[in-house]
Amino acid sequence: YPTVCGDNFEAGRLAFEHFRSLGLTHFAYLEWGAVDGPVRRRGFEQAAAAAGMTDRLIEIPSLLSRSDWSGDVARQADVFREMPRPIGILCFADWLAALALQALHLAGLEVPNDVAVMGVGDDEIICESCLPSLSSDTPHNYRIGYEAAQKAIKQVERGVAPETPHR
Repeated sequence: YPTVCGDNFEAGRLAFEHFRSLGLTHFAYLEWGAVDGPVRRRGFEQAAAAAGMTDRLIEIPSLLSRSDWSGDVARQADVFREMPRPIGILCFADWLAALALQALHLAGLEVPNDVAVMGVGDDEIICESCLPSLSSDTPHNYRIGYEAAQKAIKQVERGVAPETPHR
């Protein structure tokens, strides 16, 4: 079946470049185990490699989940206290970034002075309810919908499905 989706690799790459433009000296990717996560992480890590900054990538275990927020946030705060700073953290999704912000506040770290956090998904309710408001990568859903419709029309007209996903 034809597929149209956001470019997760590019999202990771652009997030790294954004953090770097802010003058941050350490970088991390916080994941939750979703399918798109490893691709986004590769973009983030390859951008660091292209900049000669792989030694500045920090591995942070994600202890956050959707099931036990209060306990997870406290445990994640302990991990965050040990991070080098200043650091930029790209989170797999906005909900994960919101939990990370809670853990950072609990750890006594200042956002954005000590840590810059970015989510993915541009969920307006989540982003605007965070203090400070959360920066997020926009998935361009209208563009994805448009491209999907164009692919479907071409498939119907030709009677053949495209061979590769459009990103």
